Amino acid sequence: VMIRQQPELKGKPVVILQYSDTIDGGSSAIAVSYEARALGVKRGMRKKECLEVSKDITLLVMPHNRKKADLSIFRAASSEVMAIFAKHSNIFERASIDEAYIDITKNIEKQWACPSTKPNS
Repeated sequence: VMIRQQPELKGKPVVILQYSDTIDGGSSAIAVSYEARALGVKRGMRKKECLEVSKDITLLVMPHNRKKADLSIFRAASSEVMAIFAKHSNIFERASIDEAYIDITKNIEKQWACPSTKPNS
C-alpha cells in the first residue's frame, strides 16, 4: 500500500518499520518487499539489522496517529480488494486486513464446463 503511494519505489527493496525509533535503537520490520526479502531481510528484523544487509534498502515508517499505528490507508486498500472479490464470488471470508479466503469453484466450473455428452434421444 505504501509503495502504491510512492510508485518510484516499485521494484526496489523496501522495509516498513513499525516506529521511527525505539529505546533499544531500532524499530522492527513489519512488512518487507520481495526485493528486500531477496537480499535477506526478514519480518521482525531491527532497523539496524536491515541496514546491515544492504545500505540500498529504503526504510519507511508506518503512519501514526496519537502514538498508535494508523491503519486507515490499509483498511481502504483492503476494502478495494474485498470489493473485487465480491464481483467474482459471493462466497468469501475476510481473515484479516490483508488476508481473505475466496471460493471460486462456481467460476471454474463455468469456465471449464464441458458440452453435454447425453446421447441423442
